[in-house]
Amino acid sequence: RIKLNMERDTLGLYVSDHPLFGRESQLAANSSHSIGTFINSTVIEDGSTATLCGLVTSIANRVGKKSGKPYLLVTIEDFEGELSFMLTGKSFSEYVNELKTDMVVAVRGRVNNRDDGRNLNVYSVQVLNAPVDDEYLGKIHVKISNEKANREVLERIQYIIKNHQGNSEMMITISTPESSRTFTLPQRVKYSTEFIGELKVLLGTNCIVRDGDTISEAEVADSELTDEVIPLEVDERSLFES
Repeated sequence: RIKLNMERDTLGLYVSDHPLFGRESQLAANSSHSIGTFINSTVIEDGSTATLCGLVTSIANRVGKKSGKPYLLVTIEDFEGELSFMLTGKSFSEYVNELKTDMVVAVRGRVNNRDDGRNLNVYSVQVLNAPVDDEYLGKIHVKISNEKANREVLERIQYIIKNHQGNSEMMITISTPESSRTFTLPQRVKYSTEFIGELKVLLGTNCIVRDGDTISEAEVADSELTDEVIPLEVDERSLFES
């Protein structure tokens, strides 16, 4: 963790790892948007309610110039961006001694669309504890390009799955430039940071699909979503031959 903080302080970004790796499903389950989507989307309405999740990277205790009242300026970040928000009044009193940097939180508030950008008037903050191994956090969804879905890679995925059996459902999307196809595996897997880490080492850091976030609209339109259960048994029948 010290190494990651040094990377961010000196380079402005994480290089060797990210503190949120392995918690993608937890973030998706507790948020309405990723921070990047919240900042850039053109369809989020002013006055609507939004929930964002992220790592607390800074907390500044300040005093309003006009009001003379204290407030917190908090910055959170996820894999796509960062957002700063203020906690004033009752929220300030409630969270001033609770919030710490490096916490992972879900913040809920009212959307404020302005000419200079969009922000969130936060009224609720929930600290998200690190998930325990094999805690069910929804489906684990992995995306693989058709070029990478060769026998060697599929055999390795099969090996990883067999070493991490558990209770979570797993889906695999194999994509080509023209289309993609999603399969549900009969094998149940054990959610853990080790399991997610092994998948990312093999398939790349962007292989985990956030619910409704990572696959582009074009991919979704061309995708053949299926409920069929496909066994990942490479010796008998490879997944992409099904």
